Amino acid sequence: MAQVFVSYSHQDEPWKDRTIKHLKVFAGAGLEVWDDRRIDAGADWKAAIDQAIADSDVALLLVSADFLTSRFILGQEVPPLLERRQAQGVRVIPVILAPCAWDRIPWLCAIQARPRDGKPLSGMSRHAAEAALAALAREVADLLLAPLSGPAQAGFDREIEQRLADLEVRLEAAADPRLTKEVRRDIADAGADLSFAPARPRYLLELVIRDLYRRERPGAEPKPLFDTIDDLCAGQ
Repeated sequence: MAQVFVSYSHQDEPWKDRTIKHLKVFAGAGLEVWDDRRIDAGADWKAAIDQAIADSDVALLLVSADFLTSRFILGQEVPPLLERRQAQGVRVIPVILAPCAWDRIPWLCAIQARPRDGKPLSGMSRHAAEAALAALAREVADLLLAPLSGPAQAGFDREIEQRLADLEVRLEAAADPRLTKEVRRDIADAGADLSFAPARPRYLLELVIRDLYRRERPGAEPKPLFDTIDDLCAGQ
């Protein structure tokens, strides 16, 4: 089983959780994700972190000003990860969460970051950020996992199809023309799953999303699907 180590500031925990959610799409294919919330009560937490770093195949650095001012991260997590990168070729991927002076840190700016061009996730629409995290998860999976085929691919497709079917039911129940924040979050989550979805559930969910758009904006001109998702998520 391939392991991804996630290094992050606890101030950025919501972003860490969103990142891990996308990585867990590939859990059934053998991708394991480790962060410090997995440490058991009463365990030696420093030893657990050291062991996770030693076992990792890929490390994600969730970069923000909080990350770059954490003495523990910079002193205890980053150095062994960079050593393994140099000595063993472990892939270390900075993920830029929010604007900060990461491009002035010599060891950091020398490593290719995500999203592309170092564009911070915090400045994106919810859909664009989810799409960037989905792309990151696919990139990590491509690095570590053999392509899915046969029963594994079928199981993956069924999991995505079930999530989209559950979402379709929730969206169809959204009778109020003005969508709630919860429904808008559901739509944003759908944007990520649609990137992986088999043709039929993708088509059916697309119909539901376009119907919600027409109900909320009578007479509005049709838009491409992901532009429609962006507008609905933003409540524009």
